[in-house]
Amino acid sequence: MEYQALTGRQASASPSVAGYRWWSLTVILFATFMAILDVFVVNVSIPDIKKGLSSTDGQVEWVVTSYTIAYACSIGDRRCHEKNT
Repeated sequence: MEYQALTGRQASASPSVAGYRWWSLTVILFATFMAILDVFVVNVSIPDIKKGLSSTDGQVEWVVTSYTIAYACSIGDRRCHEKNT
């Protein structure tokens, strides 16, 4: 970023940089929404999971927690591989 020498204020960003910032924010918010929606769908299906597996509340809680952790690890693993490639 450029700074004006006399005033010490930050120069305004060019329109293209501002557009990329909004695009990046939109992509991040959409990805976050999709992750939350995915976990929400699993939580909504808890009664069917419980009935299908004939399990207790504690066992279903482990299933949901395991799914959430596996999903988070897969996202983190993809980001790690993209960063190192």
